Amino acid sequence: MRSGIAAGTIAGVIGSIIAVIFGLIGIMIGFLQELPLPLTNVIISRIVLHTVWGAIFGVIYPKFYDVVPGKGISKGLCFGLLLYLISSVRAATFLAAYTFVPLATSWVFVGFFELASYGIVLGTLYEK
Repeated sequence: MRSGIAAGTIAGVIGSIIAVIFGLIGIMIGFLQELPLPLTNVIISRIVLHTVWGAIFGVIYPKFYDVVPGKGISKGLCFGLLLYLISSVRAATFLAAYTFVPLATSWVFVGFFELASYGIVLGTLYEK
């Protein structure tokens, strides 16, 4: 697929589904706390927002394609992990600083699986 936006959108949908699954697993094993919102709202908003951001990151990916190390899937995974460090870890640091530690933990845990899977799918689908 030569379109970064299409590959990013598909990767965003898959990444958000993976995030929902790992979020539910984290809640079931007691690692994460449930949010004080209806679960359906959380799931729907996560899928919609990550699909939109997946498309945005998909537009950015071709611009950085040549400087990201690796080939194919590993290149996408590197990009996804870079996004993870920039977005999830940064946001979690602010949340933890303002004493929202359970939410910060959730952000780091779920964000890893979300953006790693996003990067893998993006690296698989996108061809320059």
